[in-house]
Amino acid sequence: MSLLIYMEPVTISSRAFCEAILTHTQGLVTETILDIETLALRLQEPKSEINVLVALLGDASSLETFVALHEHLEGIKVVLAISEWSTDLLVLSHTVHPRFITCLDAESNDLIAVLQKMLHGEAARQVSPMKLDISHE
Repeated sequence: MSLLIYMEPVTISSRAFCEAILTHTQGLVTETILDIETLALRLQEPKSEINVLVALLGDASSLETFVALHEHLEGIKVVLAISEWSTDLLVLSHTVHPRFITCLDAESNDLIAVLQKMLHGEAARQVSPMKLDISHE
């Protein structure tokens, strides 16, 4: 199970979010990518090991560039932290079908809670699949 963090541009807010994520997801395989070219190349590799991609997008142009990769995000759970709450950015954000959207100006607590639930839920499903007893007595 792994977590991919994409951060562009690197700002004080995005760096704080990244540090909070790394602190609360210790023990997971985590990659951090800082430019769109590297992300595009990474998404062309086998994605089976990427469970969640967190995109920390510090401005509208980085969101637009990220959304252009939406075809490569199929099968990956996406979480977005965008630069501001505006109708245009929210509409654009939904192009990649994120599981959660927050603003970089907000506290990271909600994002961390969502990530922990997503990642621990995934681990629980992988470690102990539910067994159904269909025998009749």
